[in-house]
Amino acid sequence: MQIFFGALSIRGLDSSLVPGNRWLLRSGFPDVMHAARAATDFIVNVRHLDNGAHVTVTGEARAVGEQPAIEMTDINAAGSLAPHFIASDEFQAELANADPDIKSLFQKPATRRTIGKKAASKGKSKAEKKAGTRHSK
Repeated sequence: MQIFFGALSIRGLDSSLVPGNRWLLRSGFPDVMHAARAATDFIVNVRHLDNGAHVTVTGEARAVGEQPAIEMTDINAAGSLAPHFIASDEFQAELANADPDIKSLFQKPATRRTIGKKAASKGKSKAEKKAGTRHSK
C-alpha cells in the first residue's frame, strides 16, 4: 500500500490525481471503467471532495495501457498536511514537470491583511492609560 499526494481533478465521471495525471480507480472492481466511475462516485458522494482539492490517496500504483493509475482504497482531504507534502523535494520535482495550470493549484493563496481586536478597539491604549490622557471624539 502506498500514499499519494496531489490535487484532485474531476472531469465528467473520471477522476485523476495531479501532478502526474494518475487516473483514480476504486479497488475491488475488475472492470476498469466501473472502477473509474466507482472512484468518482466515492470521491464526490462519500468523501464530498471537490475538483482541485488537495488530497491524500491510499492505494497501489499501476498502469492501464500507457495511462498511469492508482487503484485506490481510500481518499481524504489533505488538510494541514498539504503544505508539508507540497514543500517536499519529491513533490517539487514532480511539480516542476507539470503544466502551468497544474502548478497554479499548489501556489500559496494571497495572504489577507486583518486588523486584530486591539487595533480595532476604541478603548484606552496602555500608553494612554499610563499617561492618563485620552483623545475625545
